[in-house]
Amino acid sequence: MSYARIISYLVLASSFVLGGFFSNSTIYTSATMGTPYVNDKLNIEDDYKYTFGIRKIALFPYQVKNNFYKGNEKHLSDNALFGAVEGLEYLISASSIRNQGHEYIDQEYWLKWSNNKFVTKFKYLDKGSRDLQVASADARYKIFKSLYCTK
Repeated sequence: MSYARIISYLVLASSFVLGGFFSNSTIYTSATMGTPYVNDKLNIEDDYKYTFGIRKIALFPYQVKNNFYKGNEKHLSDNALFGAVEGLEYLISASSIRNQGHEYIDQEYWLKWSNNKFVTKFKYLDKGSRDLQVASADARYKIFKSLYCTK
C-alpha cells in the first residue's frame, strides 16, 4: 500500500473523529442464543444472533432518554421524516445469525440529513436471513408550515 493511500486514510479517519461525526453517537452490541428443536433432530447447533452497531439518532423532547438500550427500541417517531434536530443522523448495524443450522449476515446502513425545510435520506438494507436487499434514496422539501410546529 502506498504512503499516499495510508495518509489519505488517516486524514479521513481523523476528520470523522475530530470533525464531530461520532459526537453524541451510541455504540451498541447485543447477543442472543437459543437451542432449536426441529423434528427430533438433536445434532443441530445452537441458534445465535450477534449484533454490533453505531447510531446517532436524535430524540424528540417528549421521548425519555434511557441509560441503557437493548438495540431493538422502536418508537413511532423513528418513522418521522423531519426529525427532532437539524443535521446529520445515521445508523450502521451488522448482525451475524445462525438459525436452524443456516448462517446469515444482516446489515443495515442509513444516513439522513435534515433541516426545518429539507430532508434527504439514503438507506441500504441487506437481510441475508430473509433473502432481501433494498436500497433507497429519498429527498423531500416542505412547502407549508405544519399547524403543530412551534418553530
